[in-house]
Amino acid sequence: MLSRADPIPLPRLAIFGDSHYACVRMAHQQGLVPLGGLSVEYWGHVGKRFRFLDYRDDAIVPTDDITADRFAKFNDMGRRRLPVADFDAVAFVGCRFYVTPLFLQLAQARADGQFVSSGLRARLVRDLLANSSTYDYARRFAATAKAQILFSPVSLPTAGLTHGWEAIFPAATTLAIEDSADLWDRLARAMADDGVKLIAQPAPTRDGELWTLIDYAVNGHQTSGDAEHKNPAYGALVLASMMRQLSAPFPVVERA
Repeated sequence: MLSRADPIPLPRLAIFGDSHYACVRMAHQQGLVPLGGLSVEYWGHVGKRFRFLDYRDDAIVPTDDITADRFAKFNDMGRRRLPVADFDAVAFVGCRFYVTPLFLQLAQARADGQFVSSGLRARLVRDLLANSSTYDYARRFAATAKAQILFSPVSLPTAGLTHGWEAIFPAATTLAIEDSADLWDRLARAMADDGVKLIAQPAPTRDGELWTLIDYAVNGHQTSGDAEHKNPAYGALVLASMMRQLSAPFPVVERA
């Protein structure tokens, strides 16, 4: 029990992700979103290292020492595993969870004149969640009821850059706002059923419902052609959205 002289512990937030969490971490480091009243800890690495993660005893655990060491290197406390019980909230960022194919598939079907029923849309969303090991980690974290769990998927590709899905969905160039809203809503409701809060891609960052505005492209995209990663301005919007969805003991962040 805390005495009157003991300081009140700060709410503990873990941000777990692959390389896509860099924009969130940079936004925090640059002070774009004030988090002074929180204890924030990052734990992540490049996506290919996610193949060497497992779930044990309510924790995300590397399966070998090399992976554990690499994750620990990017954590201020040298953490080698991520137990949900150590935090009041855990936010998954990127984590190799791509919603892009879901949106492009619907856009392609529309372009081909195909009708996509409500039942089929629901199945596509369920399959997307079921086939993601990192979403399974989030779902299992939520099932412990030890922390609030949020999930921010990999952002939509940057407009005007080659993104790798062209050959699979050649006619997917536009998507109606109502179709986009329906898919985001289905994702949010399916995750909520598992106790996970979806952090949808912020609407102001989207270009035509299938892409991300070039304003949020990662620095150096002109030469690298990187259509996936985003800059700190994008990360700030995601981070602010996270804070708005967290309930007590986290402070309320007003919408800009």
